Amino acid sequence: MRARLSTTTGAASSLASGAVVREANDDDDDVERVLAGRNDYDYDDGKKRTSSSKSMGCLKNPWLLLFSGFLVGACLPVLMNRKSVRVVHTRVKVAYKAHNEAAKEYLKRYREMYLEEMKAKSNTSNTGELVESVIKEEEKKVEEALENEEVGAVDTRKEEEGKIVFKTLENGKHVCFPLIDEEFSELLFDGEGAAHASFVPRAECEWYNQLRNVGIEAASTLSSCVPDSFVFAVKVNEYHWDMFMYGMQNVKSEKCFIDRLVILCLDDATQSKCTDAGFKHCLSKPVKNLGASDFKTNDFDTIAWFTAKVALVFNSANLSVFTFDADILFFQVPNLAKIIDSDPSAELFYQWDQVDYEKLYSNATFDEEREPSIQHSVFNSGQMLWRPDDKVRRGILKAMVRAASNDIELDQYHLDVSMKEVGAKVAGLSYMYAANWVCATRKQCLVKTNSQNWIDYHATWVKGLENKMEVLKMAQEGWENVKTKSNT
Repeated sequence: MRARLSTTTGAASSLASGAVVREANDDDDDVERVLAGRNDYDYDDGKKRTSSSKSMGCLKNPWLLLFSGFLVGACLPVLMNRKSVRVVHTRVKVAYKAHNEAAKEYLKRYREMYLEEMKAKSNTSNTGELVESVIKEEEKKVEEALENEEVGAVDTRKEEEGKIVFKTLENGKHVCFPLIDEEFSELLFDGEGAAHASFVPRAECEWYNQLRNVGIEAASTLSSCVPDSFVFAVKVNEYHWDMFMYGMQNVKSEKCFIDRLVILCLDDATQSKCTDAGFKHCLSKPVKNLGASDFKTNDFDTIAWFTAKVALVFNSANLSVFTFDADILFFQVPNLAKIIDSDPSAELFYQWDQVDYEKLYSNATFDEEREPSIQHSVFNSGQMLWRPDDKVRRGILKAMVRAASNDIELDQYHLDVSMKEVGAKVAGLSYMYAANWVCATRKQCLVKTNSQNWIDYHATWVKGLENKMEVLKMAQEGWENVKTKSNT
């Protein structure tokens, strides 16, 4: 379309060149040149002179123009991921829009002036009608090209901005486009009515724009320990804030990690605490405050399903996100690149809920991170790395639908089943992302003896804030002792 537009504009320039008033006996020749589309000569005061055509060189070579178009088209998606390029692109589009308006106004004024001149000089009405017909046809082509270009620019801008919109279709179904389409419209409702925790009201859908923008902002922050287009995300309310901060004590000074962390604050008090603590990416609650909620009480399910919803939104922004719960104690910053390298084809990584650490450390030859011969089972959503993929998106949505008909099972069960159903490739994290199963069930807390290489510790298999804090304090003390011994 660019080539046609440029050529058409060149034709308009030719018409403008031919619009110079000549002697009466040259009128027919002027019209003839215009109708023939000749633009390689200009006439001034009856004298012919050669014009420069260097600027039209590219347009005269369609193959060069086609190659240039392919080159720009191939490079543009990569370049558009950079914030500086997006800014320049936006400015160029604004300038181009202004150009379009100027072009339309020029065509209008030129047509009026040219027809007046040609009709005044023409000996017959037929000549004037013929010229007018040609001008109208060219004007129509140019205006159509400009309008199409403008429509394309608008669509592109919407795609770039990733505007998430709640809409009601003619059939009465709702969509949260582009996250939730008509196929999964049952997940959406308009208003604050009673609905399952996995469902999405209008206000939450519209709030997703804030979440997406914060994710993009965090991902654009320079980091020496987190790959490009990767972020971390955690959801916290006031009830769990102190536990969350306790879990961050060993890594809070790692700026490369903290600057890539998005904190979803589930109540107003947490928003203030997050900001006061100096975190860069504190996001306010979507709709209402979500308070104290121990296992399967109060807002527990609503809070739990926010993990998948965060992943769904970041998926639309082409971001990979490592989500984690507030009851996790970090010993070191997770190496996300290493996770990907462990299974490059995997689209989703999850924490093992049950790992037999007793057997793992009973044999010095065992692979500490992924020994296949020991028990390692059960999908745990407390720590997950989500890759941007349509299968992952569909798996999330199917899990949300499934949960509405089976509220007994946890979100992690529905996610596990649904990801397999859509054919998403899932894989377990390293055993170094440890859980509390062996300690809670067998009272063998290997964190006290073998945790020097562990990445973190998840306070699973206990209920209540006090019990979780007790587990995390035990893990911190054990890890410090092991670390001290290993350094001596």
